Amino acid sequence: MNINLSFSTVAARIQMEPKELRLLLRPDVKSQFIAISDDAKLKPFQIEMLRSELKSNRELAAVIEASAAAVRQNVIGYFRQEGLFDLDHVALVDVGWKGSLQDAIYRIMSSEVSCPRMTEYYFGTSCYSQNTSPLNRKIPFFLFPSGKPGYGPLVELLLLADHGMTLRYECDAGDRYRAVTKEEGAHLFDWGLSDYFDGIRDFSRMFAQSLNDYGTLFELHYDATVPFLLDRFGSAEQSAAETLGDLPYCGNQEESNLRRMAPPFSGMDALKYIFLPTQSRRDMTQWPEATDARSCWCARLILHCDLRVVLSAGGKALLAPRNGRR
Repeated sequence: MNINLSFSTVAARIQMEPKELRLLLRPDVKSQFIAISDDAKLKPFQIEMLRSELKSNRELAAVIEASAAAVRQNVIGYFRQEGLFDLDHVALVDVGWKGSLQDAIYRIMSSEVSCPRMTEYYFGTSCYSQNTSPLNRKIPFFLFPSGKPGYGPLVELLLLADHGMTLRYECDAGDRYRAVTKEEGAHLFDWGLSDYFDGIRDFSRMFAQSLNDYGTLFELHYDATVPFLLDRFGSAEQSAAETLGDLPYCGNQEESNLRRMAPPFSGMDALKYIFLPTQSRRDMTQWPEATDARSCWCARLILHCDLRVVLSAGGKALLAPRNGRR
C-alpha cells in the first residue's frame, strides 16, 4: 500500500546493499539504472524490469538463495526454541489482512515436520490464499473477505505498538534466539503514543471491571463492542477526529510515504478529492469522516456535494449529507 518503491528498498528486501545488487544485474538491465539514484521512486516499467530480472537471473538468484538459507536457519532455530515443532496444533494471533505471513510460516514448518497443523486468528482478512487449507486455517473475528473493505488502516490505528515489525531473528552468545524488531519512528512518540497507551489501559481496566460486575449479562454484548468502536469511526466526533486524525500513518512496511491519517481539507483539497479515483482518495485521507469533521465549511460543502453527479445531471445540485449533518 502507498509504496514509494526505490532501488534501495528492493535491495533491502533481498538483504543486499544497492551497490551489490547493481553489480549482479545483467548488462542490459544495469544500463537502465545507471542514472537513477538509489532512493528515487521507481516507475512502473522499472519495477517490472527488476521483477523480471529477479525471476530470470540465475546468478542473482543463487546469491539471494544463499543469503535466505542463512536467515532461514535463524527462523527455524527460533521456532524450535519456542516449541512450534513439538506441538500437535499451533495457534497464532494477528491483526490481518492477507495471511501471507502465515503461509510463509506454514511452509517453513512443513520443511521440518510432516503435516503441521496451524490456525491463525485474525481481527480481519481481506482474502483467502490458495495455500489456505484445513491444516493451515485462517479464522477472522470481525472483518471478512466478503465484508466492507477500507477499515484496515483504522483498525491498525487502534492497535499501535511501541515497537515496529520483526526484521529478523538472531542467536546470542547464550545460544538463545530473539526477534529483532524495527524501532518505531520519533513521529509516533511526538504524536503522543504514551498518552494513547494510557487511554488503552484505562479502557481495559473499565472493561475488565464491567465483566466482573455484570458477568453473563455483559458477555452477551461482548461481540457488539468492536462493531460499536468501528461505528464511532463513522461518526467521527470532533475530539477523536482532531486527535487520531493527526496520527502519522503509512500503508507500507518501509513507511516511505508517511502522512496524517485524516488531515483537514481546504476548498481546493476537497475539489481535488471528489474527482479522484478511490485509491488516490486514500492517498489524501485514510479516514474521510474525520477529514470532513476537521475541514472548513467550504471544504465540507464541497465534500457533501458529489459534483460528478451534479455535472451528469445537467447542473442540478445534489446535496449528500453525511452522518445527519449538512
